[in-house]
This record gives sequence, structure tokens and C-alpha cells, in this order.
Amino acid sequence: MTIKILEADSSSYAVLCGYSSTSNSSFGLVITRQRSVTNATLTSYVEQINSTYAGFENLTNVDQGLA
Repeated sequence: MTIKILEADSSSYAVLCGYSSTSNSSFGLVITRQRSVTNATLTSYVEQINSTYAGFENLTNVDQGLA
């Protein structure tokens, strides 16, 4: 598995992407310094990612994962 940090803001969030050759799949991940953030905040990060990086236009799943 390969993971790259695409963007990091030391005060709020980081954007990572990765690729697994064993399952031939890729993924994107937004991690935040805050334990819980609003959906509006997550959506704003996704919009910024979509406008900055090629190939992320399909990044639409906004999920805080398990609480």
C-alpha cells in the first residue's frame, strides 16, 4: 500500500491519498485535528480537494466514521 500526503494545514486538516496494488484500488482520506466536525466543514474540505487535485472530482462521500 502506498499513501501520500497531498496537503496539510497544521491547524485543521490533512488530505491523504493511497493505492493498494493487492486489491487494485485507490482511496482518499481527510483527517482533522478536531475529534468531531460539522458536515458543512467536511463538505468544504471536499470542495477544496475537488477543485485542487485532478482525479478527485468523484470524491463525494463525507463520513465521520465510527463515533
